[in-house]
Amino acid sequence: MGELKVTSDKIEFVDSNETIAAGSLTLKRSNLEIEGSEHLYLRKNRNDELGDERVSYSGVPVPETATYFGKFESQLGVPDTTHQRTGMINQMIQDSGILHHIVAGDREAALTTMKAHIGRLKWIVRGIGTACVVLGFSILFGTVIGVLFHIPFVGRIAEAGTLLLALAFGLPLAFITMIAAYLIANPIVLAIIVLAVVAVFFKLRQRGRSSQAAMKNQLDKDYGRVLKDSDLQELEFIQLAQLASSESGISEDEEKFLRQWARKHRWPDPKLEQLLAKAQAQSESANSDTISQTGEEHLLTLVRLALADGSMSQYEMKSIRRAAKKSGFDDSKIRDLIQQALKPPPLLAA
Repeated sequence: MGELKVTSDKIEFVDSNETIAAGSLTLKRSNLEIEGSEHLYLRKNRNDELGDERVSYSGVPVPETATYFGKFESQLGVPDTTHQRTGMINQMIQDSGILHHIVAGDREAALTTMKAHIGRLKWIVRGIGTACVVLGFSILFGTVIGVLFHIPFVGRIAEAGTLLLALAFGLPLAFITMIAAYLIANPIVLAIIVLAVVAVFFKLRQRGRSSQAAMKNQLDKDYGRVLKDSDLQELEFIQLAQLASSESGISEDEEKFLRQWARKHRWPDPKLEQLLAKAQAQSESANSDTISQTGEEHLLTLVRLALADGSMSQYEMKSIRRAAKKSGFDDSKIRDLIQQALKPPPLLAA
């Protein structure tokens, strides 16, 4: 290439090949024939035409300008085998890892071609890797449920289920692996994502603390005193007990649930009985008034009490869901009540 001599050993081309017209080739063997525009034929002169050979040639066009990528050594362009790859998969995708390429065009055009070539190899590797992961899961699940194949009707379902399970586990795992590899290879992008996640987390945490503080202040005003965490737990229990006895008294199942709540907070039996009696007294007092709380209002109060300490535990959410189900509400209603509880109280005009 110009004044640079490049060794032909292990040279690679990435530009698209073009078919060489058979008529443009010089034939040195008299028994070769040209048929059509692309192929050379070597006929064996058998009636059944078995053994006849057909050959076509293709090559990379010689450009006016080309760029060489490789290693300069002893005044020669030689293969750079620093990252040479071996193995079946690399042979299948023809990725030797050797940098010893001649690419048509100037430096910018050649870099664009090389980038596209490497991108194709990358997606081929990703495709093969994903297929291997799915196949591995398919084999794993197949061995687990293989005992079901001999059962009539169940066998076909199990076989179809194996493929579905393999896709359900394999595709997300392959996708996560690709994302992880990309982020590791691009630490700046990884740092930006981490900073964005941390910023969103602190923003949500700050917002949650502000909402919790406002909610706590409102509850303090409603109950006429500063509520401690223990007070909030007791008030939650009273609301749960009132919801449990809203129709026909506390059932055996509801009483068992309330006792589990008491044990979780390490309350002795006398305190449990005291809180149950308090809940019963408040229910009777509310029923004697002209206006009493509805099930939705009870549930909203319960949500506010659960959120007032700054967090809602999984057990509290389970209790709220149980109380909502008893009142005929679903999860969407609970989400609405949580959003309603988190809204700041309206400002009163002077």
